[in-house]
Amino acid sequence: MTTYTDAQGIEREAVFLTWDQVRGILGRDHNGSAEDDRRLVLALRALGAPPWIDDAEGWIDETGWGLIGPEIAR
Repeated sequence: MTTYTDAQGIEREAVFLTWDQVRGILGRDHNGSAEDDRRLVLALRALGAPPWIDDAEGWIDETGWGLIGPEIAR
């Protein structure tokens, strides 16, 4: 679990996996497919990730794969 700040400066809950963690779950590199995304979501849910990840928007960068959740209430 981590946080993500969107373009409007709103801080949101987030889940992030490094590419090494992604390979550990998939058994190979992520191929960019929706099926790989689905497998990662299922694995995270099995580990107790929050329900919002089922329909979350995602992001990738040079360090890994993530999902963006709801705004953090202040």
